[in-house]
Amino acid sequence: MIKNFQIHDNKIVIYSNNQEYQKVFDRKIDRVIQHNDKLIVLLLLTGAPNQNILCLNEKAQVLWIVQDPDDYENGGKYKTRSPFGGTWITDDNLLGGQNVCGSDYYINIDTGKIVGHEFTK
Repeated sequence: MIKNFQIHDNKIVIYSNNQEYQKVFDRKIDRVIQHNDKLIVLLLLTGAPNQNILCLNEKAQVLWIVQDPDDYENGGKYKTRSPFGGTWITDDNLLGGQNVCGSDYYINIDTGKIVGHEFTK
């Protein structure tokens, strides 16, 4: 069980079961949402690929990286390079993610697969 966590630029430290676990990323961490025994990490926007949301377990191991929205929408034929800029948990227990082009995606928290999409801008 995750007792606490701390963010230090591009590193997250997770305190779980009287142990300390760390994960270092190649980009700064924008925000983290704790959902049960998982941490949903949004990495900072830096012109990087669309897959800047990932999920960690209590030992800082990556459980999944979000499905690329381009693969969901067009089978990967066209690359928009529109990373996510916001995350939230929906009432339906899905992870919501909004990209910088104004589309909301709904993501299965257990798998990282996109299960729905709507344009909001």
